[in-house]
Amino acid sequence: MALLWLAVCLTSSVSGLLQTEEDPDSPIKNLRMEPGEKRLTWDLHGNVSEIMCFINSKFITKAINNNRYCQFQVLSSCEVKNFTVSLTKGPPFLMGIQYPLQEGNPGASAQRLDCWVHDMDFLTCSWEVGREAPSDIQYRLYRQHLWTRREQECPHYERDNRGKHVRCHFNDVPRLEKQLQILVRGTSQRATIPCSDRTVELSEIEKLNPPNITGTCNKSYSMMEWKVSSHFNRRYEYELQIQKGSDPAYTEKLQENFFALYNPGNYMARLKVKGFFRNTWSEWSAPQHFGLGSLKEEGVRTQIQTEGRPREDTGRTRGLQAKKRDLRCNQPRSRLDVRLPASRTMKPEISVVPIALSVGLGCGSPRKLTDAPQGPAVAPGSLRSLQIGAPGAPPTGRAAGKCSRSRTSD
Repeated sequence: MALLWLAVCLTSSVSGLLQTEEDPDSPIKNLRMEPGEKRLTWDLHGNVSEIMCFINSKFITKAINNNRYCQFQVLSSCEVKNFTVSLTKGPPFLMGIQYPLQEGNPGASAQRLDCWVHDMDFLTCSWEVGREAPSDIQYRLYRQHLWTRREQECPHYERDNRGKHVRCHFNDVPRLEKQLQILVRGTSQRATIPCSDRTVELSEIEKLNPPNITGTCNKSYSMMEWKVSSHFNRRYEYELQIQKGSDPAYTEKLQENFFALYNPGNYMARLKVKGFFRNTWSEWSAPQHFGLGSLKEEGVRTQIQTEGRPREDTGRTRGLQAKKRDLRCNQPRSRLDVRLPASRTMKPEISVVPIALSVGLGCGSPRKLTDAPQGPAVAPGSLRSLQIGAPGAPPTGRAAGKCSRSRTSD
C-alpha cells in the first residue's frame, strides 16, 4: 500500500480545513499565506513533479517558480476560505490552511455589498447593516489598489434612519485602474466586527447613461446618430426602438452608433446601451420624436402625399418647401450608402419614361433635361453625358453634384 501523507483534519466543530502537526516526511512544510504578494507559499523538501492549489476545494492554479508558491490575482482580506495544496503524482498528499483568521461575529459585518460606476467619473457603493450588529456599530468604506494596497476612505456617506452609514460615493474614479478592492470595516465598543470586501472590475460594474439621439431627416430619408462616453468601455451594443405613427414598435439590435431609416414619416425613437460582453443595460432614453412636423411654420398645414391621396397645401407653402430643401442639404452624404438590416431594406423601383424629364438636382428647383448636343451616334449600351441648360453651356455647380444653399442662385 502506498504511503499516505495526510496533513488535513476535518472536524464537526470547525467548518473548514485545519492544518495539523506536520509529518516529518512531508514534501511540503510550513504552508503559509503572504497577503502582500497574494501568494500561498511553503518550504519544499525533496523532488516534487507538480503542485496544484485549491480554494474551497476548487482548482485555481498550479505552483510556479520551481513549485515554490501559487500566485493569486485576487485575495480577500475578509472572507475566510480554505486554501489547499496537493501533488499530481506520487503518494496522495493534501495540506491546507484557512485564511484570513476568523475574528468576531460574521453576522455583524456589512451585508450585500454592491458597487457601480455611473456618470463616467462616479463610484457608488451600498450595503446593509448586519443582522447581528450591536446597536453602536458604525461602518466605513475604503477602496484599495490591488497591487500597492494603498487605501482611501470614501468621503461622502449616506445614513439610514438609525444614523448608520449604508452608502457612500467617490467623485473621482481612477481611470488607469481596471480593478479595485472595496472594503467595509465596522467598529463597535461592544464587539469585534469582521470586515466585508469584494473585488470589482470597473468596466463590468459601470452603468452607462442612455445616449441622446440626434436626427436629420426629410420625407424620404432619416439618419439617427448618438454618442456614448465611458472611461472603461470602448465597444457597445445598442437596442433602438422605433414606432411609426400608430404602428406597433419594433426593436433593432445594433453595434454601430447610427441608423438609417427610409420613408420615415413621423416616428418616435428611444435607445438603450450596454458594454460589449457585459450584462447590464442602461435605462431607456427619453422618447424622441422625429419627422417633418417639426418644420411647420405658424399657419401652415401640410398633408404629405400618400398612395391614392392628392397633395393638399393651404397657407404659405413656399417657406416650408425651402426648409425641406435646406434639410436635404444637411444630410450627411457619407451616410447615404449605410447598410440597413435586412428587415428594413427598401427595394428601389425604376421607371423608364421616354420623354423629357424634370430632374431635381441637390437643393435647387427642378431643371429640364435638354436634348443632347449633336454628334456621332452612340453605340447601344454605352453612356453619354448630357448637359444641363442651354446646349454648349458649361455645367453649373448643381449639375456637378454640389449642393448649394445660396438663395441668390435659385
